[in-house]
Amino acid sequence: MDVLGILGQSALVVAVTAFSLGVTALTRNLRNKLVLSYAVLCGVIAAWAFFFFLEKVFGSGAFYKFHLAFNLMLAPVGLFFLGVLARVDSLFHRWLYRASIVYTIAVAALAWTDLGRTPFIRNLANFGPSLLALGCVNAMLIRRSIRRGRGGFSTPALRSFSTGFSGKIWIYLGGVALLFTAVMDHVPRMGEVIPCLGNVLLCMYLFIVSEVVIHQRLLNVSALLNRLLILIFISACFTLIYTLMVAWIERSPGLFILNSFLASFIILMLIEPAKRLVNWSVVRFFSAKYLLFEQKMKDAERALTGVLDAAGLAQVTLQFVESALRCESATVFVLRSDGTKFRRIRGLRDDELSNREILANHPLIEFFLRMKKRGETPIALDHYVDTERERSTSGSQRLLYDSVLQGLEGLNANIALPFLFGGGAESTVLGFVAVKANQPPEPWDDNWGALPVMYPFFENAARVLKNMDVYVRLREKDRLAALGEMAAGLAHEIRNPLGAIKGAAQYLEPQSEGSQTAFLKVIVEEVNRLNKVVTRFLDYSRPIGVDFVESRVGPLLEKTMTVFKSAGGVLDGLRFELVAPAEGFERLPAVHCAPEQIQQVLVNLIQNAIQAVFKAPPAEGGRVQVGAILVRSDGFGSGAVPRTNGAEIAIFVEDNGPGIPRENLEKIFIPFFTTSMGGTGLGLPICSRIVESHGGRLEVQSGTESGTEGRTTRFTVYLPVRSGVQ
Repeated sequence: MDVLGILGQSALVVAVTAFSLGVTALTRNLRNKLVLSYAVLCGVIAAWAFFFFLEKVFGSGAFYKFHLAFNLMLAPVGLFFLGVLARVDSLFHRWLYRASIVYTIAVAALAWTDLGRTPFIRNLANFGPSLLALGCVNAMLIRRSIRRGRGGFSTPALRSFSTGFSGKIWIYLGGVALLFTAVMDHVPRMGEVIPCLGNVLLCMYLFIVSEVVIHQRLLNVSALLNRLLILIFISACFTLIYTLMVAWIERSPGLFILNSFLASFIILMLIEPAKRLVNWSVVRFFSAKYLLFEQKMKDAERALTGVLDAAGLAQVTLQFVESALRCESATVFVLRSDGTKFRRIRGLRDDELSNREILANHPLIEFFLRMKKRGETPIALDHYVDTERERSTSGSQRLLYDSVLQGLEGLNANIALPFLFGGGAESTVLGFVAVKANQPPEPWDDNWGALPVMYPFFENAARVLKNMDVYVRLREKDRLAALGEMAAGLAHEIRNPLGAIKGAAQYLEPQSEGSQTAFLKVIVEEVNRLNKVVTRFLDYSRPIGVDFVESRVGPLLEKTMTVFKSAGGVLDGLRFELVAPAEGFERLPAVHCAPEQIQQVLVNLIQNAIQAVFKAPPAEGGRVQVGAILVRSDGFGSGAVPRTNGAEIAIFVEDNGPGIPRENLEKIFIPFFTTSMGGTGLGLPICSRIVESHGGRLEVQSGTESGTEGRTTRFTVYLPVRSGVQ
């Protein structure tokens, strides 16, 4: 190690650090140009430092040629990374990048010939990274021109650079400083001390840039400084402890093992106190405004403890968002109980919002879950998403980012923060806040580092929302159980006098004459109708049977259609059509169900379709279609209800009647809601209960749902296919 020297040792540290940071970046996102270019830069730096270390160890001269080759590669690789990082696309930068490639190839070729031994060629190789210094200076000049509102740049160029890291002048200054310290280790007049310090600073610089690359627009400078100081402090403590406890041992393996164990134990005990100490110091000595911001979040989290419903949670969230971000508008969306849509609960100056409800599979929701899966803070920021789109190497990801940007625009927002509960594959988005804010709050002047600091509040809010949902469901279940028992008893009490009234009316009817006969008939008819309502209500409140068997859908549909096709397939001009999938009914997998109950559902739906067609007969003639298809997806249905093997049988009943008015679509499954004369309003609720008891769901689509004109209504029964059933 005396031969190796301190410069060689520091070069080895640089090689290990650069390689580790490059691999770590690649594990975060392989489809991002910035991450890939940073990983390549780290690889070049690691090779550059490692070959210098090997030359110090062996001193053969061959390794130094490789060291100079990678020294030349620093300029083009660094300029490419700089262009992607700052999103600068000036003419000078493009020409400088091309010149660096030509310069690297030409000088590298000469260095491997006999001319490479001459001082002139050696100096050309030594000072090749100076081109990267010119690139950093050019980036700073562009930044200065943009800040002063001049420079002749086009609008796209200005926007591109302004949404990059134009405010992080320390990135460019740090790059220039390191080029004239760590990279100049081959200049004799630099000695060994300055390049050695440069290598140490290079390790710190690469760590900081890695945080910039990973977090990008959501970079929290205070948190970054906190992590860096923690890393330095803990490393220094580790070094001191190991030195004091192990260095005095000469040749005693037993003492070495014992003291190594004690040193490791002490270090592990000191990690958390050291983190808290450094965090306390950073907050109080470097950012007093950050402390005030953190206090706002703690006050908001305390306010969550008194929240009893979603509206109260939305109110607390809006107050926190307004005070923290000084936003122009904000809207809180919460997942509906059926899990199919997110609906607006409460808003702040959001009168221009047109989308009061969005579907559960909205691109924003998928974006939140993807970021959570990647281990990043699941926040949607328009600048961040736009940057990710520009730097993505995947066409499918660019389409996703485009849809996310369109989703934010549709919500009149540039930020979305989710109420996300759980982790990994079990993560569920229970709601989110759409915010429109033009400028980052203090103490973040030119980046949105406040958003990751705010995110713990939304995690706590998600837990409150989840617990609230569980509590409401249990309370509703108890309430409905009590109401069901009371209603069932009431229904029986109503049926007994109804029977007596009907019997008395029928007894008097043959003996009466004149106008009294008509009134007695009315009594009997109304008693029959009321008895029908009571009977249907008892059917609705009665527990659903669970005698399930494996059944094929095709024979079940054919049997049901036979009831309505008894008159040669035509009933007063109405066409009944049985629509089979392309592969035929026999290829559809069996479902685990109670066939009689499913047939009851289908009969009810077909009867409703017939009534709808007869209510307003279309010019082309009435038509009712019944069919079934196999639906495969990602394993989640509406409301994120897991399917058994990612497949469902979808049985549909479609008519070309007048359609269902939009205002009635969400009411048709509510008990006793009906638009039919003489209807009970219990048919569809009973059908929905039967389907839900099978682990499925009943959905409706109508031509009037989206405001479009059309005479088509389709009810679809989704039944899950069990694993292993084909």
